Amino acid sequence: MGARSSVPATVYEPLDAAALDDRQRAFEFWDSIDAGRAFRWCSHAFFMYTFGGTTGIGRARAVFRAALLGRVADFPYVYKEWIYLEAHDVSDIEAARRLLGEWRTRCAAAGAGDLADFWRDAVRFELSHGDAESARAAVEAAVAECPRDAGVRA
Repeated sequence: MGARSSVPATVYEPLDAAALDDRQRAFEFWDSIDAGRAFRWCSHAFFMYTFGGTTGIGRARAVFRAALLGRVADFPYVYKEWIYLEAHDVSDIEAARRLLGEWRTRCAAAGAGDLADFWRDAVRFELSHGDAESARAAVEAAVAECPRDAGVRA
């Protein structure tokens, strides 16, 4: 799903809450000047996860959620990165699957092109993190929802 691997939080000493809050305020100011950059939002979420210590995952999830609540047009990128964090770094496959469900709902509302892209990523996710049955179910659902898309049928 994600294109990169994050560094485990144990490599770095966590920042205190005041430093993380300062970073959050600086990020919000930066976003108010140049809004809607999906990569910047995801980078900030990974920073919060990496340096947030025990509160890092909660802070990262809050950043991802804020990005998806209308601040970023490129929502597929945000979902891919968040799913990657949940599946690879946090090892919460069920949380990643819930995010896949949210992403599918949003793609269905956006249109057929986004839905086909979603299904290609969902099948890849199930091949990596699921069993043969879940991967087969994802392929069947993809073909049923996007029968004309060659990338889904391939």
